[in-house]
Amino acid sequence: MFHKGRGVGEFYARYFIFERALKMNGIVSNMYRIALAVVFFIMPVFISCDDDDFDKYLTYESIPPALLIPPVGYPVPGNNGLITTGAISETSIQLFWVRASDAVTSQADLEYRLFRSDSYNIATVAEAEGNGTAVTGWTRDMTGATATALTPGRSYFFNVLVRDSEGNRAAYLTVSSTTVSNAIYMFSAGTHDGQLTTMYTASARADIDTVCIDAKADSYPALPCLNVRTFISITSSDEIARMPTNFGVPTGKKIIGPAGTQIANDWTDLLDGAIDEELQNAGISSDFWWSGSGADGRYLSTAACITCNTCTGWTDGTNAFQGMTGAHNRTNSDWINYGNTNCNTLRAVLCICW
Repeated sequence: MFHKGRGVGEFYARYFIFERALKMNGIVSNMYRIALAVVFFIMPVFISCDDDDFDKYLTYESIPPALLIPPVGYPVPGNNGLITTGAISETSIQLFWVRASDAVTSQADLEYRLFRSDSYNIATVAEAEGNGTAVTGWTRDMTGATATALTPGRSYFFNVLVRDSEGNRAAYLTVSSTTVSNAIYMFSAGTHDGQLTTMYTASARADIDTVCIDAKADSYPALPCLNVRTFISITSSDEIARMPTNFGVPTGKKIIGPAGTQIANDWTDLLDGAIDEELQNAGISSDFWWSGSGADGRYLSTAACITCNTCTGWTDGTNAFQGMTGAHNRTNSDWINYGNTNCNTLRAVLCICW
């Protein structure tokens, strides 16, 4: 049965290969499966092999495909393993997935567990269990869960494991989501002259906001914001003071620089004539900036010239007109209402996002 005294060695070699093949295909090798393998595959090989065909059997390719897919395999995540997000708040993220299927365990009896991580390191079963933080326990027929006690304005990674009645586990696909920020971020879009739009545009606000949208994407992609606006007064109906009404800017959130330094407790505090920290110290701007506003964020106009303080609605870049600027090195009302500057002068454009 064991040719030329090598049968024992061949037995263990083939046993090792078979077991590794099972693991490569994501299969838990239960003892009864190994026993079947010995009876139906390994033993017949011992009886028939000789010197010439020994190497042939020591390859993964020689193992019949049917044996690499045992009667009971892993659960199969539903909808190709996709996880979707639902409601998101400052401290919670809701997640949903489709029920998995299994060859033996019914869908109603499959168990699920949600994991989270601060980085992309929970893509597999081993990674999720080794690196992830369990959000839930193993729960039968669960198709959704909410991760709570999260940090505002922070990105998280989530994955779901599914387990059948034999303990076989499979992973869904990792998904990333960011909690809502508890702050309004302010940053600079760089320096520009007073021509931020044209007299012929369909929407001066859309043109001017594009300056900040581009700056956010290029320079501050990590800021947890869904909305971006340019912090500037354009007309009497489109002024800084009206931004909460016009654009839904939250009034109850603190205003901070891109690195987190606070300049005001909330929107009212921002426009009360003083701020907590100079813009330059908060990492917001190291230059004077175009505001077009008074200390209270209102649009500035005079009897002689309605657009004298906004470079003619921010359409002029010459020294023929002027625009109101704010100071980067002041905490009193000068921070937003420092003085007029010729429109051909380069001044910073400030942005807010939330």
